[in-house]
Formats: sequence, C-alpha cells, structure tokens
Amino acid sequence: MNNQGPPLEHFALHDIVWARAAKSEPYWPGQVVDPVLGAPPAVRRHEVPNSLCIMFFGSPNTKGRDRDFIWAKQGSLLPFAEEHTEELKLQVIEKPYRPESFGEALIEADQYLNEVLHPAGAALQPLPHLTLVAPVIDAADERSRCSSCPELLKKSQKRTKRCGPCEKLFQSGQFCPVCFQVWHYGRDNNMLGCDFCPYWVHDCCDSQAAAILSLPEEEDETEETYTCIVCRHPELYKDPRTLLQKPKKTV
Repeated sequence: MNNQGPPLEHFALHDIVWARAAKSEPYWPGQVVDPVLGAPPAVRRHEVPNSLCIMFFGSPNTKGRDRDFIWAKQGSLLPFAEEHTEELKLQVIEKPYRPESFGEALIEADQYLNEVLHPAGAALQPLPHLTLVAPVIDAADERSRCSSCPELLKKSQKRTKRCGPCEKLFQSGQFCPVCFQVWHYGRDNNMLGCDFCPYWVHDCCDSQAAAILSLPEEEDETEETYTCIVCRHPELYKDPRTLLQKPKKTV
C-alpha cells in the first residue's frame, strides 16, 4: 500500500475517503467537507494549512459533538473506492479506538455510497442528514467581513481584512498571488498550480491558467506545463505578506 497517498488536489468536495489523525492510528471512513460551510466554528478555528477538512463517519469520540473532524495532510488520506479498501475494512481496531464505532462507520459509508451515488458516476453530495447552510449576508450589514470567506471580522483583523483561519492560510502562502484570495483544498477547484513554485492561481486571474484548464483531458497527451504570473514576471511581484507587515519601531 502506498502510504504517501495521492496529492490533496486528487480529492474533491464530498468525496468518501479513508483518513487517519496520526500514523499510529487506524484509517477511518470519512468525507471531505467544505471547511467554511461544513465545519463547526470550533473545528475551523484550528484550521491547518495544506490540508483537507475531513468529517468521520460513525459515532463521535467526543461527547457533545455530532461528528469528529480532522485536518488531514497528504499521507493521511486514501480514496475509499480503491483496491486497498477491502484490506482496510479488515483492520484490527484496538479497544481505545472503539471497534463498534468503526463498524458503524463502515456501514454508514457503504450506505451513503449505495444510496447517494445514484445513478453511477453522479457527483457526491453532503451527507443527507447534515444541513449545511450558507451564511446569509445582509447587504445593509455594515460590519466588515473576511475578504476570503463570510466570517465577520474582529476589530483587530480589519487591517488585514482576513479572519483568523484565513490569515493563518495566507501567511503559509495558501493564496492566489494575483487576487490574494485565500483558497482551500477541496473547495476551490478552478485553480492551477505552478510547476515552478508553490503558488496556485485562479483561472479568472490568469488567461494562461484558464487556457490550460480548458484543454480536454486526454490520457495520451503530454501534460501542459504552467508557469504562473509570479514566475513569468518576478521583477514586478511584491509578496503581500511583507507589504502588510507593521514597520519596526526605532529607538
């Protein structure tokens, strides 16, 4: 089994996956959820850069919660419908990890795939019994909101115009270098990663990215190489993370 697993961009919103919180823990059935609209505030406050938000199937391990969530990085995720699924279903689950809950999670994942994935090949949807409601934004509401999500800003965040979780991702470099919008794995699919630097760019922000993303997918065709606007014009680019830093006080 490939313990590294596919890259995070291989997974899409609502995908059923195998995930684990640590290498010492068993893989568990779960679903990729929207970190902005599908994760409780307490989960999103602990958002981790370069990771997917995963909601586990089965009863939660923490009292008072409807579900357990993790922020999963590459190496802790595997597709559910793959050749290793049967092997993972036969994992020996030690008592601290609640084998009865693992059985419940397997049944729930299988039922979801059989009932929701219909007809075959249709796009997966959020779990039927979970209501994911998009925040209602009142145009007359004068309170400031995050520039990358609907979160209301605190007074201390109005300078950067980003909420706490988005600022964390921004400082890690997880933003489009053209519009400076923070993005999330599994949520923002209209982006292309540069082959020469870590940046990902929206198709609407760069015509070259849009042109490559619009190409038909053919197995025998050589994959197009993408050079982002930062690498094409490094002399013109200023990292916004340095521009927003407060000047050091002089004695």
